[in-house]
Amino acid sequence: MFELKKYTVFIATLLLGVLLTTVSISLYYWQAIDSARWRWQQSQDQLLHQFQTQLLLAQSDLHLIQAAFIAQNQLSPELFSQLQLQSQARQINAGVLAMGFVRSVPADFLRQYIEQNRNGTRFAARFYSAFDVASSQDHQPLQIVEMLSPLNSTTSQWLGFNLAHDAALKRALEQAKVSGQPWMSDGFTASLVRTESLVFYLPIYRTVLNRPTPALRSSHYLGSAMVLLQTQPFFAELNRLADSAGLAFRVVDLGAIDAVNRSETTSKIRYTSPQFESDAGAPMATASMNVLGRQWRFEFQAITSALSLLQIQFMAWCAILGLVFSLLLASLLQRRHRLQSPALGDDVDKPSLGLTQAQQIRALLEAVSDPLILRDARGQITYANAVAELRLAEHDRRLLGGFDPVFDAAELGRLSMPLQRMVSHIDRDAQMRQYELMLKPLRDDRLQWMGTVMQARDISASSATIKSLREQVERLSMLVEIANDWFWEQDREGCFTAVSGGFFTDLDLNPALFIGKCRWELGQGGLSAAQWAAHRAMIIAQQAYRDFEYQAEFNQQKLFLSVSGRPVFDLNGEFIGYRGVGRNVTAIRLAQAALLSEQQRAQATLASMSDAIVTTDLNGRIYYLNPVASALLGWEPEMAQGQYLNAVYQTIDAKTRLPLAGLAALALQNSAQCYGARRCILLNKLGLHFSIEESAARIRDDAQGTLGAVLVFRDISNWQDEEEKVFGF
Repeated sequence: MFELKKYTVFIATLLLGVLLTTVSISLYYWQAIDSARWRWQQSQDQLLHQFQTQLLLAQSDLHLIQAAFIAQNQLSPELFSQLQLQSQARQINAGVLAMGFVRSVPADFLRQYIEQNRNGTRFAARFYSAFDVASSQDHQPLQIVEMLSPLNSTTSQWLGFNLAHDAALKRALEQAKVSGQPWMSDGFTASLVRTESLVFYLPIYRTVLNRPTPALRSSHYLGSAMVLLQTQPFFAELNRLADSAGLAFRVVDLGAIDAVNRSETTSKIRYTSPQFESDAGAPMATASMNVLGRQWRFEFQAITSALSLLQIQFMAWCAILGLVFSLLLASLLQRRHRLQSPALGDDVDKPSLGLTQAQQIRALLEAVSDPLILRDARGQITYANAVAELRLAEHDRRLLGGFDPVFDAAELGRLSMPLQRMVSHIDRDAQMRQYELMLKPLRDDRLQWMGTVMQARDISASSATIKSLREQVERLSMLVEIANDWFWEQDREGCFTAVSGGFFTDLDLNPALFIGKCRWELGQGGLSAAQWAAHRAMIIAQQAYRDFEYQAEFNQQKLFLSVSGRPVFDLNGEFIGYRGVGRNVTAIRLAQAALLSEQQRAQATLASMSDAIVTTDLNGRIYYLNPVASALLGWEPEMAQGQYLNAVYQTIDAKTRLPLAGLAALALQNSAQCYGARRCILLNKLGLHFSIEESAARIRDDAQGTLGAVLVFRDISNWQDEEEKVFGF
């Protein structure tokens, strides 16, 4: 027991160090756990927002179709296809397979309706020529898919499909018709599609109804807009987002919500992440939402540990270092305690073998790396440490005992308060250095002034750094002021906190108008609510963005602005806002609009001509063909574009029946301006033949450089002489 008391200090210090280490590691552990949970919650909210945003984008496509049919009840398939291309639905939402229009057709009008669609349009004739509707014994009106875009080998199977044959599709279609609101069908796997799909409906009425009633809606009902969404590609996009956040999820469709009693129907699992473990018990978190007449429940699981390997290694190293530091500190304190406590039988009156107090103070002063100088009341230097003698003394005289000031005359004054100054000095080694002087008065026990102590701290390196930084800031500020672009900073809410640049000077704008406001609060900018929602979702996700373009009006002038930004984080990794640059692209967009307008006028002119016209690029690939050329060649414009001309346009000699060299290729290969007119026989894709007269010429730019070729031909079969008519083909 007596021996244990000798190590009391060691044991107490060691236990205290272990306790402090344990508490520190525990605090770090729980902080890391809370941080991981917060990141998972943010990722879950982002995933739910992305899911809702994509469905609302599909809803916006439905409203686009609805608006088009209200404006023009008899919308042609060609205009419907152009409408789909303008919406860019497939680029925005990867799960969208096609957009369509469903028309309600009486059963007794079915035969005339089929013939009308087979012969009513030249657009996509290959698909509409086979337009057919399965016969039905029911005398109720048929819900037929009349138009689809895009039309291809997969989507064309829907053309003419009667949605009333499928109970789930019919039920959702009727619900949308009764409510007048967008509605989503139950998921199904039909023979028409390879994967499970969802169908969105939006009823279309012939006019805009004010205070509609069920009877009024039924009398004005024209049809329904339809968007076909494949669930597997749609949820695969969400899975990539969840996987990057370390989450797995499962989506449960709780069924349709009746517009009257809001009752739930049978639930069904729509999608499960590959990493989701169904047998792992209760999920980490769940979330529900109602979108387009259906309830959805998301179940989340964490697929990564809350602590990273780096964090675990950091806690292990902290534990090891804490234990080692505790052992060293306990050993040091135990050793000091034994030295201060005399052992039994020692002579307490034995003189000390240590240094005197004056010697200890002198040793401490000599260890200081800054020059130290002491003066008495007369101004004479009574002490100068080795650093001061080495740097500040002259070659033939020491500082000690001198009366002259070393840096400044203030050294010889009677100071009542400490004094701080910045001075430059040429040292003994002939180097110019910057010093920070600290002059303090020395007082005795009665507070009477008895001298001065001076400490000179070398700040040459920091002064040079500050000067360099100041020059860089001035250079950057000058570049910002003369630049045409503008620079901005935003807080975490997306509000401007700072703006600068020559943009404001050129347009005579007050930058203070931007401070405290979000970009979307300065006007809609020519963008839709969905586009702004997508931009805000990117900001919430703390993602960098480039060339986000919108419109703004300043000083009665409409401007096109393009901005790029990157998220900014503090030293703790916390998101604090965005920093970026903006550009005025008004001149570019106005030039593009003028060019597009000119191109549209040129295409309208070519489309109205009675001659067939085909244009190619330098490689002989078809760039444009007008409707007359499309009819004679038997090629649809969208299928012919990008094809080599010799694969679409084939001619033979009327007498020898031998193939002829293409005039467009000759015009591109030789220096002649044009070739023609040549009479020959055209063989089209459908096996028909025509007697034509053709000519070709180069297309040149302002610098006489060749851009491509143009081929012009006309059908002369009806006015050829009898001996020039072609038989036997």
